[in-house]
Amino acid sequence: MALNLTHITKKLFPDAIHEPSTINYGHCYNWAFAAYLYYKDKKTVSLWSDLESYHAFIKIDQKFYDAESPKGVYDQLDLQCYVRAHWNRDRFIFDKMDEIYFRHYWGRRGRCGFMPYDTFVKALKLRISSPSDTM
Repeated sequence: MALNLTHITKKLFPDAIHEPSTINYGHCYNWAFAAYLYYKDKKTVSLWSDLESYHAFIKIDQKFYDAESPKGVYDQLDLQCYVRAHWNRDRFIFDKMDEIYFRHYWGRRGRCGFMPYDTFVKALKLRISSPSDTM
């Protein structure tokens, strides 16, 4: 069954559901971390960041996902934020990060700040695990 991560956007960023690109201008790491927490016990999932343009996303099985690519793409450079940028494909430095390093990295570099871990997990559980959640 093909994954569609639109439910992450719908639950955490309901105002951005019709324009998910807005999430990728300052909240991509929150979206990626939420998706990671949601799927980490269900799928093979990993956190990724681009160290050059400061974008965060996840990989589940063989596909990469972010708020603008909820159905996933096989090449991280096919994520819409990179397609839109028209930058040189050799410019990016991708790094697979473990959970602790991801939180530390984005806690220092996040444009909008990274919510304290316990607060974020509590908010995530309240929003994501509601009965209306569909997969």
